[in-house]
Amino acid sequence: MNVILLSSVLNYRTLAGLSSKYRVHYLLPEQDMPQMELELRELDRLSSVHRRNLVVYPLGRFFVFGAFLKAFRLIGKGDVDLFFTAAPVLGFICRFFKVFYGKP
Repeated sequence: MNVILLSSVLNYRTLAGLSSKYRVHYLLPEQDMPQMELELRELDRLSSVHRRNLVVYPLGRFFVFGAFLKAFRLIGKGDVDLFFTAAPVLGFICRFFKVFYGKP
């Protein structure tokens, strides 16, 4: 199963839990990348298996717009089975793809 994760920085335990079971496309704001690098190092220390299932996409200034376009491209390739977000503001992107594409 392929998951799109829309969020700001998450801790490595959350990423390890998701990426141990699923292929995760992680879309996050570019300005959060320095903090995310620390979390990814902890994830690498935990297990390289989790990192192989994780693809990180840092997105620029207009994160919400960029996340929408990237998710749209991934759906076009057939790389998405599920959307997940921890941020209420990003919930409308997930809702859009649920309504128009039937993706949970």
